[in-house]
Amino acid sequence: MPPKEAFPKARAAARRAIEIDGTLGEAHASLAHINFQYDRDWLGSEQEFKRAIALAPNYASAHHWFALHLMWMKRLDEALREIRRARELDPLSLVINANFGFVLAGAGRYPEAIAQCRTTIDMDPHFAHAHYRLGQIYNLTGSPGDAIVELRQAVTMSGGSPRATAELGLAYALHGDRQQALGVIDDLQARSNRRYISPFDLAVIYGGLNDRAHTLRWLRRAYEDGAPSLSLLNFSPAFAHVRSDAAFAALVERVGVR
Repeated sequence: MPPKEAFPKARAAARRAIEIDGTLGEAHASLAHINFQYDRDWLGSEQEFKRAIALAPNYASAHHWFALHLMWMKRLDEALREIRRARELDPLSLVINANFGFVLAGAGRYPEAIAQCRTTIDMDPHFAHAHYRLGQIYNLTGSPGDAIVELRQAVTMSGGSPRATAELGLAYALHGDRQQALGVIDDLQARSNRRYISPFDLAVIYGGLNDRAHTLRWLRRAYEDGAPSLSLLNFSPAFAHVRSDAAFAALVERVGVR
């Protein structure tokens, strides 16, 4: 679903839950997650997360999602504390374990991040999200060849996740496989006739190809769509060549990531 269709419905559901029972920490956590993923209301999101954790201190997802919020705000020590708490509460959660690796990468602790993703894959070799996160981290560390291996698995295991597909396209671009990267763009655009494909996913690949004009064009459309993945603006290697561009800097300012 397009973000402009899905997130207002999600917000309405979370608010209705709070109307029914304002002490429901899980509902406050969901509203907090929507606040930063879609509304870019970082202050409101933090307030809701803190309320959620006060009401339901043992709800692992609240700590998990708050960790991602804090990571995008560059509050890395706090982010690591929250993701560790989430894992303590739910040690067998595959998504928490995989995203623990992602938060470690956000803190620049790449060997630990890779090891954590490997540990998650050992827990379940068929968990697509762990391969996706590991591929992302390899792209970050300048190892696109390794990223390609992991992201191909992520795409297959997820049934063709557009986000994993886009990250694979970026890996091809960073690896110098221009034709493969362009082929992924063609694939995503063809799929967009049948389902929603985020403009951000196309921007990522064009960024890896150093195509400034198309990168900024698709990023503008992603912002208009309310794409949650815009949190990656200051993180993804896709945008290394446009970070000094005034239009890119203005977009980062509007999104509010650090």
